[in-house]
Amino acid sequence: CQAQIDKLHLMKEVLGADEILVWFDRDKAGSKAQELLVDALNADHLPARGFDWQQKFHSDKRGDVSIPEDILDPCDLTSSQIQWLRRSSAI
Repeated sequence: CQAQIDKLHLMKEVLGADEILVWFDRDKAGSKAQELLVDALNADHLPARGFDWQQKFHSDKRGDVSIPEDILDPCDLTSSQIQWLRRSSAI
């Protein structure tokens, strides 16, 4: 919806964000919706990328790790897991 994209332009300007991270569910519908939204945002000159559920993250304690396959939704992650992802520059 263009009204929402316009709000994102304003938020990007006010907050000074470099990029918008789009992070939908891991299932097929979520992946497709994420791809469509990223394309729409980029076409409207809003730098955006989708979250890569398959990416590997480096942990000093465990080496390379990935998000377990049974986690299908960003809301399935705990707040400490999301904080760790933010520190690792994944999100």
